[in-house]
Amino acid sequence: MSSTRDLSILDKHIIGRVTPHIYAFSTGSVPSYLKVGDTYRPVTTRLAEWRQVFPDLESHFQAPATLGKHQDTYFRDHSVHKYLEAHDRTRLQPDDLDAGVYYSREFFRDATPEDVEQAIEDIWSSYEANDARYALYDTASTLPQTHTYTRADTEWTLRPNQQQAVNNFQNAVANGRTNLLMYAVMRFGKSFTSLACAKAIEAKSVVVVSAKADVLTEWKKTTEIPANFRGFRFLTSRELSNDTEAITKTINNAEVPVVFLTLQDLQGKDIKDRHKQVFCNQFDLLIVDESHYGARAESYGQVLRDSGLPAESKMNRDNELKDIVDPDEADALVKTLNANLCLHLSGTPYRILMGSEFAPEDIVAFVQFTDIVQEQEAWDREYLNKDGVNEWDNPYFGFPQMVRFAFNLNESSRTRIEQLRSQGISATLSALLEPQSVKLDTRGDRHRIFKHEAEVLELLKIIDGSQSDPNILGFLDYPKIKDGNMCRHMVMVLPYKASCDAMEALLADHAEDFRNLAEYEILNISGLKTKKNLKDTEGVKAAIAAAEAQGRKTITLTVNKMLTGSTVEQWDTMLFLKDTSSPQEYDQAIFRLQNQYIRELGVRDGQDNATERLIRHCLKPQTLLVDFDPTRMFRMQEQKSLIYNVNTDGRGNDELENRLREELRISPIITLNCDLITEVQPTDILQAISNYNADRTITDEVMDIPVDLGLLKDADLRALIEAQAEIGNHEGLKIRPHEGEGDELDVPPVSGDDTEVRGGETGQGDTPEPDPKVQTKDEVVSLEKKIRTYYQRILFFAMLAQKPVESLGDVVETCEYSDHPRILRNLGLDPRLLKSFKQTIDPFKLRQLDYKIQNISRLVSDDNFTPVDRAERAIGKFSRISESEVRTPRHLCQDVVRGIPASELRNAIISGEAVLDIASKFGEFTLELYKHLTEHLGLHHSEVQNMIYSIPTSQIAYELTRRFYELLNLNTDLVSMTVTSYDLLQSTSEDGLDTPTIKTLIESGQLFMSDESSAHSHKGDNAGVKFAVVVGNPPYQESDGGGGAGRSASALYPSFVNLGFHTATRFVSMITPSRWFNGGKGLVHIRNTWMNDERFVKIVDFANSRDAFSESVDIPGGINYFLWDQFHSGDCDFINISGKNIVSTMRRPLNEFPVIVRSNDAVSILHKVLDESDTFLESIVYSRKPFGLESRQAHLANGDIQLRNSRGLGPFSRADVPTGHDLINRWKVIVSKATFEHAGVPDKQGMMRVLSVAQILPPGTVCTESYLVIDAFDSEQLAQRCLKFLKTQFVRYLIAQMLASMNMSKSTFRFVPAIDFCDATLLPWDDAVVDIDRALQERFKLDDHERQAIDTFIHPME
Repeated sequence: MSSTRDLSILDKHIIGRVTPHIYAFSTGSVPSYLKVGDTYRPVTTRLAEWRQVFPDLESHFQAPATLGKHQDTYFRDHSVHKYLEAHDRTRLQPDDLDAGVYYSREFFRDATPEDVEQAIEDIWSSYEANDARYALYDTASTLPQTHTYTRADTEWTLRPNQQQAVNNFQNAVANGRTNLLMYAVMRFGKSFTSLACAKAIEAKSVVVVSAKADVLTEWKKTTEIPANFRGFRFLTSRELSNDTEAITKTINNAEVPVVFLTLQDLQGKDIKDRHKQVFCNQFDLLIVDESHYGARAESYGQVLRDSGLPAESKMNRDNELKDIVDPDEADALVKTLNANLCLHLSGTPYRILMGSEFAPEDIVAFVQFTDIVQEQEAWDREYLNKDGVNEWDNPYFGFPQMVRFAFNLNESSRTRIEQLRSQGISATLSALLEPQSVKLDTRGDRHRIFKHEAEVLELLKIIDGSQSDPNILGFLDYPKIKDGNMCRHMVMVLPYKASCDAMEALLADHAEDFRNLAEYEILNISGLKTKKNLKDTEGVKAAIAAAEAQGRKTITLTVNKMLTGSTVEQWDTMLFLKDTSSPQEYDQAIFRLQNQYIRELGVRDGQDNATERLIRHCLKPQTLLVDFDPTRMFRMQEQKSLIYNVNTDGRGNDELENRLREELRISPIITLNCDLITEVQPTDILQAISNYNADRTITDEVMDIPVDLGLLKDADLRALIEAQAEIGNHEGLKIRPHEGEGDELDVPPVSGDDTEVRGGETGQGDTPEPDPKVQTKDEVVSLEKKIRTYYQRILFFAMLAQKPVESLGDVVETCEYSDHPRILRNLGLDPRLLKSFKQTIDPFKLRQLDYKIQNISRLVSDDNFTPVDRAERAIGKFSRISESEVRTPRHLCQDVVRGIPASELRNAIISGEAVLDIASKFGEFTLELYKHLTEHLGLHHSEVQNMIYSIPTSQIAYELTRRFYELLNLNTDLVSMTVTSYDLLQSTSEDGLDTPTIKTLIESGQLFMSDESSAHSHKGDNAGVKFAVVVGNPPYQESDGGGGAGRSASALYPSFVNLGFHTATRFVSMITPSRWFNGGKGLVHIRNTWMNDERFVKIVDFANSRDAFSESVDIPGGINYFLWDQFHSGDCDFINISGKNIVSTMRRPLNEFPVIVRSNDAVSILHKVLDESDTFLESIVYSRKPFGLESRQAHLANGDIQLRNSRGLGPFSRADVPTGHDLINRWKVIVSKATFEHAGVPDKQGMMRVLSVAQILPPGTVCTESYLVIDAFDSEQLAQRCLKFLKTQFVRYLIAQMLASMNMSKSTFRFVPAIDFCDATLLPWDDAVVDIDRALQERFKLDDHERQAIDTFIHPME
């Protein structure tokens, strides 16, 4: 640990395990007396409590209250008192005090610290002599636990929060509520309180259902000990099996049966037959104990699947999660029971927030950890200073405080993570801890080696303290942690089962490198091969106990095992080293640390003079949570505080900062940055979350808001919701065009009244009647997605509103403010339905929605940022409106804008020519143009204010674009209000798009005319507008209803590009798909025209669209952006991009080949192939449907030939083959029409395989149209030669140059030379494919650079 760090914050918060102490103090309120007591907490804490009573308290003495070589024998203050009284130090009597002075009988007259010291020496002497003069306690004398319970004579008193829960339960039942929830964290006493609820409503029968049997003892004790439940009889499945009339007999005996069942008891017909009385009986109350419930099963490992990392096999995952109960499966079993009322007991709040099962009036308790701590503190304040009260009498005694460390990773790991992130991996923490194999590798043990072992090892060394890092505390080497017996039994949460194996191996192999970690015994409970003694919780606890008995520490390695519902009380530290997409999974895991770990010490035999027979010592007063993703910890803390406020505070979100302050007081967060140790404050969390949220889209925000299916009970709202598109659906936010605006504008005909324009779904007008009931899970999922779409509209409004809004209530109240009616209309938000939505939505969900509204609204109105900064932050909130309206990333906009020659652009603006974004979605090009013109080209705002025009793609796009014009103080009249980009395409002539008319319309300024302004130009007159530059990322395609399942689409972008060519006086720069390079449906004419246009200055090509956009945007064939100059004539600079890097630049004519070859490296190779070849495989490959069979053609039960379809070979009838009969009895070489890669997109290594399936079909076989027949032969030998030829990297490289979609055709083989397979000497046919490959490259005289280009782009294929 760095010796230069200021450790005062750590010293303040880290306490560790406390040795019992005797303390003594005096006070002027009780002169001449010394107060002598003991404490099992820090003396400073106990004195601080006494100081509330005696402010002038002066401490005089403190010493351990322990004896023996190992300090494992304790004595109490009573023994010291006994000594003092025997030496004439009399106790304080009430009469000795002045009126109003607090009385304690532990004050002794004329006693001195020396007297106390002598008393302890005498106790030591008695201990050594074993004369039993003083009561001594040790673990060997712990009282045995009893498993038979005697009913107490007195009733247990409900604590205030428990009594409130019972009252709430009674009120809910009285109001007709039948499905109730008690949410409270551990130690609340849910079992006792729930049985008190049963008693309060005079229930005659109760059934308790738990996921696991390990809580049976707790329920039995609770039922059988307190006098509260006299007359209650506890029954288990065993009693019911032994006596099939047990329930009836109990009721007839005027007793209340409390039947305890596990979920296993509810499974299987045999059990139901044995327990017919359970399933036939109508219970008064069903209590569902959900302590073992985890997140929904599918959420475990979801973060790995979403990020593209390998996921655990289903067998591994099921084995890892066998202790975790899936709530959906449990609910189905519970519903087999009949009960008048159902009370769910839950330890996490997500059951409330993420579902629609419980209304506010159904929730009878909402108790978080902070409530428990506050009650613990309140109990101490009220009772602890009273005579005869022990610290462990507090019902929450031993409840540990969690201290949280939020560290960034070590420098080498951060560097590695940035590399992983650049490869498109989002779950970077899990990727860092990924093993070389997630499966058992019996040959090379790769499952026991981390992929990034050097970085992981360095991280461990820093944690250990044997190496330092400015951002991580080597806490295992911190003296107060070591001296305080903290971090004795740690649990490390890892992403894969094999990660546990790799971590175990790494810790063992480098034990000599560690200063502290070498002291730990490794308990691998989740590895691919787990030891038998660690299969269950009891085995793990036994292993830890054995290690502890020998003075050893332990580290438990797990993925999910034992992190839900299990209790390993010795665990005191958790290192969270994986990503998780589930807050419930995260919370359930860290809850494992919050169990009490208490040692009980009994009085020694023969010491009958003891005041108590048993004392209790907390061995885990503090726990440590170490997270290497600080943002995650901050997000979780924010959410916890928000959840609490939503449910307990009427002011909700307004009190978030105060709530955070209280949470951080109870459970502090400590960070380390640049060697500076800092205690996190509420403002730090809010700022971190603000920064985090600024990088999230509105769609991301929407997914955080829980869905309220209760909205569907209202017929109007259900119709509204059903009219929405599902969030993530390609339709996006789709609305019908509004009427009344632009009706008088003399423009070419646009979409008719019934035509849908891209934007959103209105929810206004005629909508279908809703189905009366949701029937299937798929329907529920669909409706949830539609509700999120409506949330999305509301959050869009929060961004667009001209008056800040803090809640949905504000949205409703400002519906008539300024331009809000138009904005609401364009967003498809009906004020009447908005009001109904607000009145109906569950308050829990509403508060979450309000919080998002507040944050998004503040984002655009934050005066701490410049208008440009606000615009940049706001634009980042958007990702897409619909399938064709995707936000163009900032870096791509910058590249397009800055690629326009600066001097020409500046001169154009100064001379009065403008810039046009021909297809604006979010105003992203406007923002980059404005920044470039003002910040880089030195133009003043006034020179730019009226020079940027935009034609939006939809009504929603209009509002979004206009909002950013407002933020930048640009002329909003320059955004076309009445005509969208799509509308322009409606103007046609006999030759297609009526480009001249549209150009005239744009330049006339008529498009840029609103109700508030007349036609104008940027000069303020009607002289028209000249556009020097046209930019944009236009819509790419539109479904035309063709193809399989109507998935075919027609390209739209060529029309926008051509319109730009006709409109711009100088430059056009646009982003388009790259499929036009090769031609395709409707693109051959475009390709032939553009490749012969010498005005293309530059084309920047992204073979993988994800390198230009995000991982969520996948455009088959990749994308490009180009610069076109009216005055350029000549070759084009063609630039290849891979990842984020330029890999090749070449100036070349676009028309040197029949198609535009996108790879610069391929140009010289293709020239050599073309020069050496006369014919090509394109002329040999058979046409589509060589046998006339559809892809969906299935096998027959019997047949005289074989059919190859997607399922493999199977029987078929020769008589059912429509065509290609001459091929049936020949040897055929086929390849799958679908490529191995999606649409010719390279993998993350930038490489391709190209061919998905390549094989030989023998005589007597046919295939569906899913396959191309390359050639047919009369011998197997020739077919084998052809197949080997196709498998060479050389041939597949040539095929790849023609790929523009996921399907191949004859034309895909245009560059592949046709060779004579009958010529045995042409190539080494009998050798391996790699040898044939080498011979081919030599035959076509490829140089080393060209060979490397092939080897680094095409995977080998044998």
